[in-house]
Amino acid sequence: MKWESLKDKPDEINKLIAENFMGWSEEIMPASILPDYSTNIIYAWEVIDKIISEDKYAQVDIIIEITENWVIIENGVPVEPWKQSEGKRHISVEAGENTAPLAICHAALLYKGVIE
Repeated sequence: MKWESLKDKPDEINKLIAENFMGWSEEIMPASILPDYSTNIIYAWEVIDKIISEDKYAQVDIIIEITENWVIIENGVPVEPWKQSEGKRHISVEAGENTAPLAICHAALLYKGVIE
């Protein structure tokens, strides 16, 4: 799935975040009452907390500028292949959007491999 097809669909982004990070499913709670991860910084920050709780070595950098916000997420696996343990690989993603919550969601979905 491509980010460009989701970018202007906050409800779809919220569903993907809830499914992939918070364990949500339609059976647990109707989608109409999901937190608004893609526009509310309080809920978006919960996504960062979840990433860090799942990977204690994860590093999240947020760069806020006047016209754009950047989020960079890296896991704790070394970049050098000879230092990586079996089945683990280095992950580094970055996303720039005009709001911090949207940039967080974009980077988080890239980090999990949900979108390209």
